Amino acid sequence: MRLSKLASTPQQLGLYVLAAHRMEPSGPIGGEAPEVTYAGRIDPRSVADDTVHLERLTGGKPVYLTAIEQSFPHPERIDGDHELRAADADTPYRRQVYRNELLTVGGVPVWVLSLLTAVLTVVAVLLVLWSRRQRRVPPAAGAAGAAGAPGMR
Repeated sequence: MRLSKLASTPQQLGLYVLAAHRMEPSGPIGGEAPEVTYAGRIDPRSVADDTVHLERLTGGKPVYLTAIEQSFPHPERIDGDHELRAADADTPYRRQVYRNELLTVGGVPVWVLSLLTAVLTVVAVLLVLWSRRQRRVPPAAGAAGAAGAPGMR
């Protein structure tokens, strides 16, 4: 990491540690706080990738994998290399990634269509009620009696 101190652009670190236990950096060494993105036991025999010879490296014994990410927005502040120590507990951790997506129909967000449908439904109901009320106009007084009265010819 000391070589990164000479960089002129921000630096990112992705550190993967295989050990008997979960590991953690002893300090930030001039960057943002290190973040554990994965921690858990792995069985080297379960790794199916032929390019990884993890079983040979670990003697076939289960090991603890700790993945750490860290940002260095100002690399000139890096003041050393990471020193790793065993964490207080072998607590497993897996970062959850949630992806939100705006639902659209024809490029229009569904919530806008839902709101528009609700407003149009209310307007339609009000128009139907108003038109029924207009049709119920009472007949003019005396109009029905004059036309049907006997002896008026």
